[in-house]
Amino acid sequence: MTNLRWLKWAIARHFRQKGLRVHLASIKLGNVAIDGEVEGKSWKMALEIKTPRDDITRGIGQLAEALAYGYNQVALVTTVRNARRIRKEFGYPRADSETLLREANFVVEYVIPEFSISGKRADLLIVARDYNNYRPYLLVECKRRATTRVGPSYATAVRQAMRYAKALPIAHFAVFDGWVMLLAKTSYPYLLGIYDARIPESLTPTLLRKILQGVRQLEKDNASEVLNSLQMSSGPRDPDFISSQVLKHIAKVVLREPKGTQPDKGQIEILVKQWRGSFRLP
Repeated sequence: MTNLRWLKWAIARHFRQKGLRVHLASIKLGNVAIDGEVEGKSWKMALEIKTPRDDITRGIGQLAEALAYGYNQVALVTTVRNARRIRKEFGYPRADSETLLREANFVVEYVIPEFSISGKRADLLIVARDYNNYRPYLLVECKRRATTRVGPSYATAVRQAMRYAKALPIAHFAVFDGWVMLLAKTSYPYLLGIYDARIPESLTPTLLRKILQGVRQLEKDNASEVLNSLQMSSGPRDPDFISSQVLKHIAKVVLREPKGTQPDKGQIEILVKQWRGSFRLP
């Protein structure tokens, strides 16, 4: 059994030999804590250390939260034996492409953190190979879960992600805060899905695979069976709150794009009503 103390010693030695500052101690980030951080000249990496007995899915969720708190990079460190087990259980996107999307000609190749767009940085960019053509596929904006002004907070994140997506350009984007994941596109009707994505209970490889599979089906066949099924099985935990406090704020910002457009109250109400019907919200 690998000793956690030895793992920490090996990690610290590895990064210090590269001239980097290493801090291995519990660091609180909202509702989670990471095991440490590595700091370079203009970047910071969050570290999560897992022994074979630890919950790997929880570790992935903790690192996703770290991205929302401003870390440039994240790394999960474990033993070689455990890494092999993870690969077998979760699968790397390239090796698992048939299971992931059931498409021989579509493979997720890269997940790029802190991708530079017009002088700013999008949190995550998923790049896919589609019939041997590489292209951006899904942009993900991670945000800190708000405790006040929740609706405006989601709306601001959606607006930012939407502008990043248009600048690439890319059709689809998502907003994630460790509680809910919003899937959307840059054109009408904008929102495509609202999913329970709590860390670590609901943010699973299966959920992420289904979202990618649904976006692929929408792009290729203009069909939404996968996303509709996912909405039924993995809808938000608090649909009343989402319906009453969040949707109207998101509708305002998406209808104001391009910048300067002023939607009237009727347009906002029509869009919100359509979303409630599509996502079966009260």
